[in-house]
Amino acid sequence: MMNAMEQTRTSRLWPLAAFLDLLVLVSFVAFGHASHDLTGGVSWYAVVLLPFLVGWFGLALAVRLYGPLSMLSMQRWAVTWLVGVAAALAIRVLITHRAIPVPFDIVAAAYIGGLTVLWRLVWKGVRILGSQSGAPASARQSGAGGEGQ
Repeated sequence: MMNAMEQTRTSRLWPLAAFLDLLVLVSFVAFGHASHDLTGGVSWYAVVLLPFLVGWFGLALAVRLYGPLSMLSMQRWAVTWLVGVAAALAIRVLITHRAIPVPFDIVAAAYIGGLTVLWRLVWKGVRILGSQSGAPASARQSGAGGEGQ
């Protein structure tokens, strides 16, 4: 469990968490554009990126992914990832009136899921290591000082 000081520090960091998720979404679209040698301009980016922004951040708001106690919650992340990416793909179909190939669905889910969970696991690991290094020796030996999420 987090103490009051950790909650305050984490609540100030939620914009960074949202920004890191945004970077993942933008990089997915940018890498896709580059890897397929596409020539579309800003409108192409909007058609591809906008559904992912709406799907991801819409679900993130609904499940309170960026709250002080839930920013690193893997359950909230999983719901945001699975339902948010599925919603994004559905929105994209509605916008473009074209079916999305299954390989795109798989790559989108894997890339977005993989990178958004990766930075969370790294962040959580750094926080646990930091809390253990600042804990008394008896607490470190017993494994206390980590998060219970």
